[in-house]
Amino acid sequence: MIIDSHTHLDNVINDKSSNEERLKSLLVNMKTNKVEHALVLADVESLPHEKFMTNEELAKLIWPYSNLHLIGKVPLKSAKNSKYLKKIRDLIKEKIMLGIKLYPGYENFYPQDKIYNKVYDICEEFDVPVMIHSGDVMDKGFLKYARPLNVDELANNRPELKIIICHMGNPWVLDTAAVTSKNKNVYADTSGLFYKNLTPKIKKFLENKIEEFIQWNEHGEKLIFGSDWPITSIKDSISLIRDLPHFSEKEKEMIFHKNAKRLFKIK
Repeated sequence: MIIDSHTHLDNVINDKSSNEERLKSLLVNMKTNKVEHALVLADVESLPHEKFMTNEELAKLIWPYSNLHLIGKVPLKSAKNSKYLKKIRDLIKEKIMLGIKLYPGYENFYPQDKIYNKVYDICEEFDVPVMIHSGDVMDKGFLKYARPLNVDELANNRPELKIIICHMGNPWVLDTAAVTSKNKNVYADTSGLFYKNLTPKIKKFLENKIEEFIQWNEHGEKLIFGSDWPITSIKDSISLIRDLPHFSEKEKEMIFHKNAKRLFKIK
């Protein structure tokens, strides 16, 4: 079984396809690669030309498919908006939304910023994870806000909050390893470690990085599989984990589906 914990249906690659066309392509990719469930993340705009779906629009788009699950967004401008937060709370309470994704490097805030306290309160109340974009940022983003070490203070102050560091904090994978090892409530996903397709050279490079991560965490209980489709290939993302030489089959099962199934309560 495979759960892809990090996919997008917004136009993140700036092509001419419609939301419905991308949905169809995601479903085809899932079937081809034997992915049984996928989490679809809502995106925040970071460039003037971008116009992404609201949480409600994305929920409506994927609603007919029981194997697609919404991870919503709370943009910085909405973090204290009581009406917006009520909608978030209702979506989570009704189990339409299984978690929240934040984008510090693109919206210029630190994860421990008190402006998100009410959002974290909701996540703790319903025991849903908050996914935090960490590591490399594009265009006008700022790396200082996206470093995985920033998550440590939040995790330490809120030990009941389940936190997922997206992209393993790449290129700061060892920092991510230290944060996940130190804090029982922090995990990392394997999404977006390469762009589009995986070359043999990049695959070897990433295998070494993941091996370093495992040296800190001993087993596979802190890693969650994600592809970052359509930015990266689902097929190549699977092969990166499946071909890792120092993982047992039991550990790969944890990464591919057991960890995500437990954290997001996927049945």
